[in-house]
Amino acid sequence: MCYGYIQTHPAEKISFFSGYKVIYQQTEIFFQNIFGKNGELLRQKYNLESYYQVLITLSEEKPCIDPEIISDLHETYEKLQDEPKNTLEHTLQYYVDKQFDFDEKLKEECPVESDDIEEEDTLGVEIE
Repeated sequence: MCYGYIQTHPAEKISFFSGYKVIYQQTEIFFQNIFGKNGELLRQKYNLESYYQVLITLSEEKPCIDPEIISDLHETYEKLQDEPKNTLEHTLQYYVDKQFDFDEKLKEECPVESDDIEEEDTLGVEIE
């Protein structure tokens, strides 16, 4: 019965399997810390991977984004995923810098005008 429910509800299926991914990542970070390696770098890598996924999704949803930027985002994300754990100390800053560059490029390609922002978008802060 549970299997049938998960098969017919895609959002539940995604959350179920992404939960396993998070558990695996947290376990890996835990063991990295136990064996004297810097688990915090691995945590930062996983956080960056998540952020790149969000950037990719947002850029693919907006028609004003140049396809070359989207391609570059995918390429950088794949390189980050393939980055060995033992080189993170030296390479992680590169990916952080690229993330900021991508943020700026996306803002330049599709600027948000103040007329597009509604009062509900301010999370309870009133606009006068």
